[in-house]
Amino acid sequence: MRESVAICVARRMLNEGYMRTTVMILLATALGAAYAPSGGTGWNDGYRSVVRELPGGRAEVVSFGIVELTPDDTPATTTLHVRLVLANTSADQPWAFDATRVTLDLGNCHERPTFANSDRPTLPLAILDRGETAVVDLYFAVPPPPLDLSHFGVTWAVATGEGLRIERTRFVTDDTAPAFVTVTHRTGWGRTWWFDPSHEWSRFYRRDGIIVPRPPTHVLVTRPPVRHELARSS
Repeated sequence: MRESVAICVARRMLNEGYMRTTVMILLATALGAAYAPSGGTGWNDGYRSVVRELPGGRAEVVSFGIVELTPDDTPATTTLHVRLVLANTSADQPWAFDATRVTLDLGNCHERPTFANSDRPTLPLAILDRGETAVVDLYFAVPPPPLDLSHFGVTWAVATGEGLRIERTRFVTDDTAPAFVTVTHRTGWGRTWWFDPSHEWSRFYRRDGIIVPRPPTHVLVTRPPVRHELARSS
């Protein structure tokens, strides 16, 4: 059975005997961390990115690091952000991207996105006809205290006219100064949100007395990435 991040955190804390001070230092470091994908040479909104060439187009992958989201009036959720910019530049057949098939590989934990955000009304699916580009932001819930966030991997897939293309992108912390601080697509920019229905959302009583989960209806970005905060104040 797949282990949740919370279970992995608890086991690791017990096995390695983390002290509270150490945990707080790791959390503070993670909140201010930026990440660079392996082989990344481009820049997306002030963060280094990598481009993968695909049949008839390309995909750009980038991570803004830790983002705090607050769905409805529930407690804030600390998440790890990953963005995919998909461009079907010349394929005659449509592309298909399924956000639910993306996996965050964090130590021994493997997690699906908790939130997805885009301007695509069909989330968690994005269909791209020839000449179309889609920007999809994925957020993976990371309950505190986090695991070692100095590196992680993301496995993602895109169905092109030539079949399903599966890729894995590895990220490491990046202290390189950004080439610019102008942010075009801030976290939470898209008008469409998707929420993982299997997540443990808040529950409420129906009239018949049955307790059922209640997915959020809206989300606020209550702590954006550090570089986005710098762009706002500049």
